[in-house]
Amino acid sequence: MRRLTAGLWFVCMMFCLGVPALAGEGRIPIWQPLTIGPGQEGNYVLTRDISQAPGAPAIDILAGTGTVEIDLNGFTISGAGSGTADIIRAQGVARLTVRNGTLIGTVSGDAIDAAGCDKVVIEDIVARGVNSHVAFDLDLVNHFKIRRSLVHRWSICIEATGGVHGEIEANQIRSCEGIWVDAFNVAVHDNRLKGTGPAIYIDYADTCLVADNLVGDVNYNDQDGIVVRGDICNVLGNVIKLQASQGDGIVLHSSFGVVRDNAVMAAGNGLTVYGIANQIEGNVFSANAKAGIWFTSSSNDNTYGHNTLRWNGVAPGPCTSTPPACGVPDVCDDGTNNTSFSDNMGPGPGC
Repeated sequence: MRRLTAGLWFVCMMFCLGVPALAGEGRIPIWQPLTIGPGQEGNYVLTRDISQAPGAPAIDILAGTGTVEIDLNGFTISGAGSGTADIIRAQGVARLTVRNGTLIGTVSGDAIDAAGCDKVVIEDIVARGVNSHVAFDLDLVNHFKIRRSLVHRWSICIEATGGVHGEIEANQIRSCEGIWVDAFNVAVHDNRLKGTGPAIYIDYADTCLVADNLVGDVNYNDQDGIVVRGDICNVLGNVIKLQASQGDGIVLHSSFGVVRDNAVMAAGNGLTVYGIANQIEGNVFSANAKAGIWFTSSSNDNTYGHNTLRWNGVAPGPCTSTPPACGVPDVCDDGTNNTSFSDNMGPGPGC
C-alpha cells in the first residue's frame, strides 16, 4: 500500500510541477506552450489542441539545440491575436521535423519560422492564415523538404531564402503569393496552386527544377505564373492557366536551361524569354492574350522547336523585329541569334 501511494504521489508531482512525462514510444508530450533548449532534444507529440499566448511562440526551439521532431498528432495549434510571434520558431537548430497537424495563423507571425538550421522537414501540415506573413518561412536552412501540406490565406505560402538542397513537393496552395525560393539546388514539383500570384518565383537559384506543377486561376493583377532566375534551370511539364491582367505564363530570366512540355494559357505572353542559350521544346502555347513566345531584346542564342502555337493574340509590344522570326502574334523575336529548329506548329511564316 505504501509503495502504491508513493507511486501515485510521484505521478501527481510530475504533472503538478509541469514536468512532461514520456508518451508512448519514448515521445515527450506537449499539452501547453513550450520552450525547447539544448539538452532537451527528442521526439515530441502534441496530446491536445493548444493556443498560443500573445507575444511568444507556442513552441520555441532555441539556438544550439540538436535534433527535434514534433508530431502534432492531428491536433491544432491556434495563434493568438495581434502582437503575436511565430507559432513554431526554430533558430540555429541542427535538425527540425514538424508533421501531421494544423496551424492556424495570426496577423503578426509565421506558422513555422526556421532560421540558420541545418535541416528542416515540414510534412502533412494544414496551415490556415489571415492574409499576412508567411506560412513556412525558411532562412539560411541548408537542407529542407516541404511536402504534402495544405496552405492557404497567407501573404506568402512558402518562402525559402539563402539555403541549398531543397525540395518543395506535392503541396496544395491557394489564395496567397505562392512559392518564393532563393536557394541553390532546389526542386519544386507536383504542387497544386490556385488563386496565387505569382504562383512560383525562383529567384537567382542556380540548378533548379520546376516540374509537373498545376497553376490555375491566378487572378491577381499583373502577376505571372512561373518566374525563374538562375542558370541551368529546367521548367518541365507544368500546366498553367492565368486570368491575371497582363500576367505571363512563364518568365525565363535564366540561361542554359530547358523549357519543355509545358501547356500555358495566359492573359499576357505564354513564355517571355530574357535569358540566353535555353532550349525550348515541345510546349503548347495557345490562346494567350499576347504572344505565344516573346524573345525580348536581351535574349540571345536560344533554340526552340516542336512547339505548338495557336490562337495567340496581339504582339506584346514593342516587337521590333522585322519580320519576326515566326510571325506575330505566335512568336515575336526581338533578340539575337534565337534559332528555330524542326517544326514549330504555328500559322506564322518561317516556321
